[in-house]
Amino acid sequence: MSFAGSPVRDTEPLGIHVAVAEAVRSDLVARLRVVRPLCPDHRTGTHPKAVSDRAVWWCTPGAHASEPVC
Repeated sequence: MSFAGSPVRDTEPLGIHVAVAEAVRSDLVARLRVVRPLCPDHRTGTHPKAVSDRAVWWCTPGAHASEPVC
């Protein structure tokens, strides 16, 4: 399966959420040159990550979950 041209290889819901969120984020960057979502605390772009059995937008500079993916 793929989404926005990116392969989604995981079969578990958590992995699918992370993979699809990354594909959407990457597509926004590639097509519109827009980085979203931003961490409200640090105003930097975030990346989806599996943390404690949930998909979150991860703020690397702050080393924290910014918000849930879904």
